[in-house]
Amino acid sequence: MGGNTIYTILKNAEDKLENLKTIIIEPQSDFSMPLDYLLSLGYINTDGYYIYEKRYYPIFKFEKSSIKKDYSKIELKYGPYPVLNKDEMLINMLTKEINLLKPYIEQEKTLEKYNKLVEELKEITNGNFKESHS
Repeated sequence: MGGNTIYTILKNAEDKLENLKTIIIEPQSDFSMPLDYLLSLGYINTDGYYIYEKRYYPIFKFEKSSIKKDYSKIELKYGPYPVLNKDEMLINMLTKEINLLKPYIEQEKTLEKYNKLVEELKEITNGNFKESHS
């Protein structure tokens, strides 16, 4: 199920979410929409990882919390738990996307996307990602 669909289901059942202590979602696309929504409702991302089954996608576990946290843009995009724990499949996904874009970086929009992904990967790996120019 896509992230937009998950978001719509959650939004339409917002009054029922008050009774849920734990929510697990597995968005197949548009990861950030339901992620951002649950974080804004006071849930925290307590577990999660990326898997690969024909493509990459995350599984996120959220738990209701009274603790308010501020999240970085990259945590909101890919999930706080996988980012903070340097999830191997997340790193593989970003590396694969970077490598797919590499042959086309002479195009301005592709170069912008490429550079953004490289910066995100560097942020996740604390600068331990070395860009190869081969």
